[in-house]
Amino acid sequence: VEGTRAVLDAATAAGVRRLVLTSSSAAVIDADGLVAEEPVGPPALTDPYSTSKAEAERIVLAATGIETVVVNPVNIYGPSPQGPHSYNG
Repeated sequence: VEGTRAVLDAATAAGVRRLVLTSSSAAVIDADGLVAEEPVGPPALTDPYSTSKAEAERIVLAATGIETVVVNPVNIYGPSPQGPHSYNG
Protein backbone atom coordinates (compact mmCIF):
# COMPACT_ATOMS: atom_id res chain seq x y z
CA VAL A 1 0.00 0.00 0.00
CA GLU A 2 2.75 2.45 0.89
CA GLY A 3 4.63 1.59 -2.30
CA THR A 4 1.53 2.37 -4.33
CA ARG A 5 1.09 5.64 -2.44
CA ALA A 6 4.74 6.57 -3.12
CA VAL A 7 4.39 5.85 -6.86
CA LEU A 8 1.16 7.85 -7.01
CA ASP A 9 2.73 10.80 -5.19
CA ALA A 10 5.83 10.73 -7.42
CA ALA A 11 3.75 10.50 -10.60
CA THR A 12 1.54 13.38 -9.50
CA ALA A 13 4.55 15.52 -8.57
CA ALA A 14 6.16 14.79 -11.94
CA GLY A 15 3.05 15.90 -13.80
CA VAL A 16 2.17 12.46 -15.15
CA ARG A 17 -1.29 12.62 -16.73
CA ARG A 18 -2.46 9.04 -16.16
CA LEU A 19 -1.56 6.21 -13.79
CA VAL A 20 -2.62 2.61 -14.43
CA LEU A 21 -2.58 0.36 -11.38
CA THR A 22 -2.46 -3.36 -12.06
CA SER A 23 -4.22 -4.87 -9.08
CA SER A 24 -5.87 -8.27 -8.67
CA SER A 25 -9.31 -9.80 -8.78
CA ALA A 26 -8.60 -10.69 -5.14
CA ALA A 27 -9.31 -7.05 -4.29
CA VAL A 28 -12.86 -7.09 -5.66
CA ILE A 29 -14.17 -10.68 -5.68
CA ASP A 30 -17.41 -11.07 -3.73
CA ALA A 31 -18.70 -13.95 -1.61
CA ASP A 32 -20.32 -15.55 -4.69
CA GLY A 33 -17.02 -15.52 -6.58
CA LEU A 34 -18.17 -12.67 -8.83
CA VAL A 35 -15.66 -10.09 -9.99
CA ALA A 36 -17.40 -6.90 -11.11
CA GLU A 37 -16.30 -3.45 -12.20
CA GLU A 38 -18.49 -2.04 -9.45
CA PRO A 39 -18.87 -4.70 -6.75
CA VAL A 40 -22.19 -4.68 -4.87
CA GLY A 41 -20.63 -5.81 -1.60
CA PRO A 42 -17.33 -5.81 0.23
CA PRO A 43 -14.52 -8.03 -1.02
CA ALA A 44 -14.86 -11.60 0.27
CA LEU A 45 -11.14 -12.24 0.68
CA THR A 46 -9.64 -10.87 3.89
CA ASP A 47 -6.08 -12.18 3.72
CA PRO A 48 -3.25 -9.60 3.80
CA TYR A 49 -2.62 -9.79 0.03
CA SER A 50 -6.26 -9.17 -0.89
CA THR A 51 -6.85 -6.42 1.65
CA SER A 52 -3.67 -4.59 0.67
CA LYS A 53 -4.70 -4.72 -3.01
CA ALA A 54 -8.14 -3.32 -2.12
CA GLU A 55 -6.60 -0.51 -0.05
CA ALA A 56 -4.14 0.39 -2.81
CA GLU A 57 -7.06 0.60 -5.24
CA ARG A 58 -8.96 2.94 -2.92
CA ILE A 59 -5.94 5.25 -2.69
CA VAL A 60 -5.43 5.34 -6.45
CA LEU A 61 -9.11 5.82 -7.32
CA ALA A 62 -9.43 8.66 -4.79
CA ALA A 63 -6.44 10.53 -6.22
CA THR A 64 -6.84 14.07 -7.46
CA GLY A 65 -4.70 15.88 -10.00
CA ILE A 66 -4.07 12.73 -12.02
CA GLU A 67 -6.26 10.42 -14.08
CA THR A 68 -6.23 6.89 -12.69
CA VAL A 69 -7.31 3.49 -13.95
CA VAL A 70 -7.28 0.13 -12.16
CA VAL A 71 -7.15 -3.21 -13.95
CA ASN A 72 -7.97 -6.43 -12.12
CA PRO A 73 -6.62 -9.52 -13.89
CA VAL A 74 -8.56 -12.61 -12.91
CA ASN A 75 -6.00 -15.34 -13.62
CA ILE A 76 -2.26 -14.97 -13.86
CA TYR A 77 -0.33 -18.10 -14.71
CA GLY A 78 3.35 -18.57 -14.07
CA PRO A 79 5.79 -20.11 -11.64
CA SER A 80 4.31 -20.74 -8.22
CA PRO A 81 5.82 -21.83 -4.91
CA GLN A 82 3.35 -24.75 -4.85
CA GLY A 83 4.06 -25.84 -8.42
CA PRO A 84 1.29 -27.44 -10.46
CA HIS A 85 -0.81 -28.00 -7.33
CA SER A 86 -1.54 -24.26 -7.16
CA TYR A 87 -4.23 -24.38 -9.85
CA ASN A 88 -7.39 -26.41 -10.11
CA GLY A 89 -7.54 -28.27 -13.38
